[in-house]
Amino acid sequence: MKLLIVLLTTLTLLMPAVHASDWAAQRKQRDAERAAYWKARGYNFDPQYMTAYSMDRKVKDIERAKYWKQKGYNFDPDYMTAYSMDRKVKDIERAKYWKQKGYDFDPDFMTAYSMDRKVKDIKRAKHWKEKGYNFDPDYMTSWSMDQAVKKQEHPQDKSSNQSLDTSLAQRAALLQAYQETLRKQQALSRLNNDALLSFDVDEENDLDPLLETDNLQPQLPRLAELPRIGSGLSQSEVDLGDKTKRGTYLGQWSANEFDPDSISNPFGAGNQFNANSINNEFGKYGSEFSPNSPRNPFATDTPKLYDSQGNYRGKLSNNQFDPDSISNPFGRYGNPFSPDSVNNQFGAGNPFSPDSPNNPFGQGLSIYGDE
Repeated sequence: MKLLIVLLTTLTLLMPAVHASDWAAQRKQRDAERAAYWKARGYNFDPQYMTAYSMDRKVKDIERAKYWKQKGYNFDPDYMTAYSMDRKVKDIERAKYWKQKGYDFDPDFMTAYSMDRKVKDIKRAKHWKEKGYNFDPDYMTSWSMDQAVKKQEHPQDKSSNQSLDTSLAQRAALLQAYQETLRKQQALSRLNNDALLSFDVDEENDLDPLLETDNLQPQLPRLAELPRIGSGLSQSEVDLGDKTKRGTYLGQWSANEFDPDSISNPFGAGNQFNANSINNEFGKYGSEFSPNSPRNPFATDTPKLYDSQGNYRGKLSNNQFDPDSISNPFGRYGNPFSPDSVNNQFGAGNPFSPDSPNNPFGQGLSIYGDE
């Protein structure tokens, strides 16, 4: 019996070693096969010192270095990875862009992100200086400037309780109007025998948490959260009709990252350095302070949306009080129950419709700036 126990114990201890040996042998074989594969393509790797994964990464680094060399950049793949090369190019290009705008940044010491943040801080300091506040962007960020102004203009005192009461009253009014709209949609649904628009009155209980939130705005998708839909057609192929061929064409509201007209394409219409891009936070159509920007919650002169037939689909806007805004939960183009709203998944927002902003394979909606 003791001998049996000893044998079982020995086998138990040897099994992991056997499995480890098999695994190591399989890895060695895979490394050798990968080395042979790359040798046939002109790369010489020693499988005794490099794994299949490290070989793949090295090839990627070498190829990326060749690619950037054609673009005028000289990187050593022995010291830089493909990722670090891409980041460095982005830093250099961003520094060139900002230099044209009058800002001098050294890409060897600052990243593209830090350059953007610094410009934002400088612009915010200028903005507040016009309002009578003096901030140094070298020591304060945009956020800290805003907070300082907020503390000076709204000191904590007994009025905070009054503000809270006002906020609760506003939320209650908003909820009441929202529920009333839903009841009207329910009645319309029954008349049209359209089950898609039905609303169960019992579901009103689900809306009660609105009264407890600190956000006065309706709980609907904001512009920044709405999917950027893509265009399968170039703008030259989209017939919008003479009546809509006006103003500044800003691209397609689209999720297609490879369509040059798509605002989701970072190298196309969505290029954040393009002066007319809605993704340019310092541009006319992207700044949160611009009256023409969809990201300004108080802007009224924001870009307009049109489908491929030239039909008007509202304004690309975060303004929840503009009747034409897609963010207005009670408006024709923002109400999630309106057939003309991009927020209605059974209407203009149908993910299977070619013009829908929710169809990743559709042509999306054309965006036009000021007329």
